[in-house]
Amino acid sequence: MKMEQRDTSPEQGGQHGRIAKAWGWVKDLPAEAWWRVLSIGLSIFVITPLFATMMFVFYMAEHGFFSYDFISQGVFGMKLFIVTALLSAAITAAGLYGLPFLGFAAFKKKPVGWPLWLAFSGLGLIAWFIVFMAVYNGRDVPRVIFMCGITAAMAVHAAITTMCQAKYGFFSLLAVAVLAIYLPASCSSQAAQWVGLGLASYGAGGLSPITVHAKDSKDVVHGKLLLQSPNTLYLVTESSGDAPVTFPIANANAFCVGRKGKAPDRCI
Repeated sequence: MKMEQRDTSPEQGGQHGRIAKAWGWVKDLPAEAWWRVLSIGLSIFVITPLFATMMFVFYMAEHGFFSYDFISQGVFGMKLFIVTALLSAAITAAGLYGLPFLGFAAFKKKPVGWPLWLAFSGLGLIAWFIVFMAVYNGRDVPRVIFMCGITAAMAVHAAITTMCQAKYGFFSLLAVAVLAIYLPASCSSQAAQWVGLGLASYGAGGLSPITVHAKDSKDVVHGKLLLQSPNTLYLVTESSGDAPVTFPIANANAFCVGRKGKAPDRCI
C-alpha cells in the first residue's frame, strides 16, 4: 500500500502559516468593523450607481428624450463619469466643509494635527471665495446652491460613516439614498446643468456643437449634441428647435464635436 506524501517543506509551511494568521486576524475583527465596511461598500457600490442613474435620467427628461442603449450598454461609462464628477465634488466638499469635519473629529477625540488645520483653512478660504464670487456675480446661483447641497451631504455622510457608530452610518446611508433621488427630482434643471457641463468637457454632449456627415448621402447636419450613446447621437438642430433628433451612429460617415462653441463646417 502506497502512502500519500504531503509537502512539508518550510516554504509550504510558511505560506500556510501566513494564510492562517491572516484568517485569524480577519476573524478577530469586531462586528463594528464589519458593519462599517458594509456601510462604506453600500455607499460605493449601491448609492453611487443609483445617483448616477438618477442624474442621467433627469438630464434626459429635462431635454425630452430617453436613450435605451445608453442605460443598457453605457452603464460603465455612466458610472465612470459620475465617479469622476463625485471625486471632484469630494474635493469641493473638503474645501467647503473640511474645517467642520476636523472640528467634529476633534469633538470625537480623534487625533488631528495642526498641519491638517492649516491645510484645510487655506483650502476653505479658496473654496468659499469661489462660491462667494459665483453668487455675487449672479451666474448660475441655483446650480451653486445645488452643488453646495450635494457636497454638504457628502461631508456629513463621510463624518458619520468614519467617526460614529456603524448603526448611525446606516441611518446616514438611508438619508443619502433618499437625497440621491430627491435632489435631482426637485432640482432637475440644476442637475441637468451639472451633467451637461461634465458631458461637454468630454465632448460627449451637454449641447456641444456637432457636425455630422451622413454615410449614404452628401448631407451634412449641424446641431448641438445632447448625448452620445453607444449607438446613437441625440442632438438638436435649427430646424428641430428644442425637439431632440436621433441619428444612428451606423448611418454617420463621420462626425466631429466642437470644444469652443462652434463645430467645424466639415469633418472630412
